[in-house]
Parts: sequence; structure tokens; C-alpha cells
Amino acid sequence: MCLVFIAFSLPLFAQTPEPAASSDTLQIRLQGRNQVFITGKSLRGLAEYKSADSLKTIFFTDLEKALNSAAFPETPKRIYYFVNQQGKRRLKAELNEDLTTKLDLPYEKTRMILDLPPLHYTIYDLAKNVDIHFFLEDTSAFSVAANTSLNGGVQVMEKDRKKLRGLSTYRLEKTGFGFESRNPSKTTHFSTEAQAYIGGLLIGSMPSPVISYDFIFRITQKPKTNKVQFRAGFSYSAFVITEFKDNQFQNVNPGSYWHLLLQTNLGFERDSWFGITGGQFSTNNNIGLPENAFKFGLQANFDRNSFSFESINLEKYSFKFGRHKQLHMFTYRRSIL
Repeated sequence: MCLVFIAFSLPLFAQTPEPAASSDTLQIRLQGRNQVFITGKSLRGLAEYKSADSLKTIFFTDLEKALNSAAFPETPKRIYYFVNQQGKRRLKAELNEDLTTKLDLPYEKTRMILDLPPLHYTIYDLAKNVDIHFFLEDTSAFSVAANTSLNGGVQVMEKDRKKLRGLSTYRLEKTGFGFESRNPSKTTHFSTEAQAYIGGLLIGSMPSPVISYDFIFRITQKPKTNKVQFRAGFSYSAFVITEFKDNQFQNVNPGSYWHLLLQTNLGFERDSWFGITGGQFSTNNNIGLPENAFKFGLQANFDRNSFSFESINLEKYSFKFGRHKQLHMFTYRRSIL
């Protein structure tokens, strides 16, 4: 692959660099397939970015000088334009693609999915850790890109700051009157679900079968912009503790407990939930167990399986949790619906 370097030493500005990982994108569609992507650490940070137009102007000025001086034997398909903290610039162009060059598969997939045109020119603002990507069809698109106010697009996004929460990409389309947002509006969806479970529990050293049901309430926003979700719910369970002596069941003690739960999926794609519980535990008599007590703990759900570990306070309706004042309960349940 043929590489062409052109160095410029004209200072633009002097700023302190801000190390950050580029991740979020302001996407501006110009005419046809021509697009501009401005990437930075966050959309809220990009909404305060004011250097796009000044860097764009100097880039296309330097590019025009290079083309007029016949520095390139052909129009480069890929250009890297670096601007450091002191404002010095360097332009690197790739020509005559080498078929032996290692294929950047994720990059090529992205180009296909987004239908990006062949020319890809990038300005690297090293002081702000912001990249400006121009995806252009041909040289006739240079004037379109050069004459489009990128700061105008940034200002539109800045006025829409309340909608940036949870977004990683903000889309605009250039029109004759400015820019129009192409971001789908969020709609809030409320959903409920009910599950019946069977399983077993261990209270201290006392085992018991358990049957229960959960009622879950979930709020989601579409389109889905955040992988981390939350849900709340109510759970009711019934059990029976008994002893088996002399070939018969003795000291039968039925009981029940209920709790409220709050869980999150921690961003996992699969149906996995982790959270806390708090509620009331009760039995018909106090043989080895409290008749009424507060309980709290942790609950995890994986697909149809539910695991919980909770502490039962042995002092009736007391919230003082000290040593030897709790009875621990482990429960495993499996959904039957």
C-alpha cells in the first residue's frame, strides 16, 4: 500500500488534551450517500464541541493544496488528518490498495450495513479526542461537505440535550433549511407478567417444599437504547415444616411469606435478573420458627430458575439485626408456566 505524508506546521490552537475513548456518534447525512460522523466519549460532550467547522475548513484547504500540487497520483480513498494539541497538522493518505493487507472485518461490515460510500477521510482532533469522519461518494461531494456547517448540527443536538440520555447515536439530515432530526421518538411501554413456581427451601436446618407465584411489573422504552433494565414485583410463597418420626409426620407447621423485589439485568442479553427482597415471614405456630417476622435478602433469576438467600429476623417486627438474631433461608424455585 502506498502511503503519502504531508506535514503542516501552522498552529490552530493550543489546548490541554483530554484522554477519552471515542464511542458515541453524531451522524449527519448530507446529500445522497454522503455522510459525516463526529465521534467522541459521549453525546453530551459532543454537544459542547465547537471546533468542527474550523477543523473542517482547514482540512479541505490543505486537501485542495495537496491535490493542486499533484501530491497524489490519484484521488485517495482513505485520508488521516491529525491535529495535535499545539495545532500542528499531518495528513496521511492511502493509495493503491494492497490485496495482501489484513482485512479489517468489523470495519467492512459497518461500511456494508450503513451503505457508506468509498471515500473515507478522517480528522483526528487529538486535543479534544474527537474524530470527524467524512464518507463521500466522489470528489464532487467535497464542496457539499466543505460548505455544510457541522457546528450547526452540533447546535441542534445541544438543543435536544434532554433526549440524549441513553443514546449512543444521534442522527440528523441536512435539508435546505438546516437540519432535521432522524431519531425515532421514545415510547414508554408498561408490561406485567405472572409466574408460578414449585421448589424447595431450607430454613436453618429444616427443609420444606414450597409453591409460590410472582407478579412482575416492568417499564421499558422503545426503541431500546439502554441494555440495563429494571423491574419490580411481588412474590407470595407457601410452605410446610414437619418432622417425620415413628413412621408418621409430626409437628406440622404450615407457613407463608411474601416480599417485594427490585431487580436489574446488569446489561446481560439473556433473561437474567439480580436484586434485593424485603417482606414478611409467618407461620401458624412458633415451634422453632417465629409466627411473624421481617425478612430481607437477595434473589437471582436465570431463565426459569430462581435462587434466593434471605435472613429472617427472630425479633418480631424489629429492625435490629445483630448476632444470633437471624435465621437464614435458602430457596430454589422453578417456573411451571
